[in-house]
Amino acid sequence: MLHLIESPTAMISKIVMIFVIGMSITRTFKMLTIFDSLSPIIRMLFSVIWDLKIFLMFYVILVGLTSLYLGVLGTNNKETNKVFAEAFPGGLTDSEGPPGADYHYVGIFFGNLLSTFRLSTGDGDAISSSVYLDQADNLMFWACWIIITFLTCIIFLNFIIAEAGASYENVKASLDQFIIKQKATMIAEAEVMKPEFSKTKDKFPRYIIIREVDN
Repeated sequence: MLHLIESPTAMISKIVMIFVIGMSITRTFKMLTIFDSLSPIIRMLFSVIWDLKIFLMFYVILVGLTSLYLGVLGTNNKETNKVFAEAFPGGLTDSEGPPGADYHYVGIFFGNLLSTFRLSTGDGDAISSSVYLDQADNLMFWACWIIITFLTCIIFLNFIIAEAGASYENVKASLDQFIIKQKATMIAEAEVMKPEFSKTKDKFPRYIIIREVDN
């Protein structure tokens, strides 16, 4: 309807479609749990992400605080960095394409956040901006780069990976019970969606009695 009323390129249409795609990914993963070979992986993904919520919060805080190093040094900021201002008078909008030009629409502050996040994953995006610092700031930049890389990449991400492994071991202990429960939930959901007139007592009994015989 939004595509017809507005247009596929309208901002509201893009927001809704991005939301729908995100929900579709989650829903598809949940539906795949019906397969025994895929259930352990999907169970691990959902459980580990939930178990790591506290660690991920600390990681976000750490990235946010360490990104202030780049703000203090004034990388890609023509207002505080004279070398950068002389090389690119237009700042991030300069036609020559200065370092950080891809952050033009989000601003320098969020650009520093994204640069720090990329540093934490091993991407040296922010290194190119160090060329446009004077000697003293350049030395401080590399000192800050070592701190950011050491804290966010070497220590914290490896710590999260270790915790993810421990969480998976806990999930693995109750995996069979979860698979049965997940399948039962999907069956109950399918029955709710089925029209009442098509539900017969033979195919949809009110109770199911299971008997186990020991050999």
